[in-house]
Amino acid sequence: MKFKLLTHDLYISDQLTFDDLKEAAELGIKTIINNRPDQEEAHQPLSSELEQAAQKLGLNYFYLPVFPNKFTPEDAEKFAQILDNNPAPYLAFCRTGNRSCNLWALSQVDIHNKEKLHQWANNIGMKLITI
Repeated sequence: MKFKLLTHDLYISDQLTFDDLKEAAELGIKTIINNRPDQEEAHQPLSSELEQAAQKLGLNYFYLPVFPNKFTPEDAEKFAQILDNNPAPYLAFCRTGNRSCNLWALSQVDIHNKEKLHQWANNIGMKLITI
C-alpha cells in the first residue's frame, strides 16, 4: 500500500491515481487533501478530475496546492481547518508525500512538540523542513 499512516487518522501519500481513490474509499478514508499544484508534471491528473472521481466514491475532496518549501501560515491554517471540519480518516497527498507531511506538521506545531512531530514524520520516511 502506498498510503503511509502518519497519525491515528491521517495517511500521507505520493501522487494519487483514480485507482488509488478507490483503494482509499475501500480503506474507509473519508477526506482527501490534494497539496499538489496542477500541471506540476506531465501526465499528472488534474485536481478537478480527481475531485470528480472522489465525489463519485463519496469522498470529501479539498484542493490546497502548495509549492515545495513555500509553506505559509495561511496554508497551515487552511490544512488545520480541513482536518477540524471534515470527517476522518484523512489522506493528504502531493508528488512524494513530503510536502503534505510538512504542511500537516506546520498546522500542528502549536498542538504537539516539535520532537514528536519529527518522530512521526521519520516513522514513515519523511523529513520535516518546516519546523
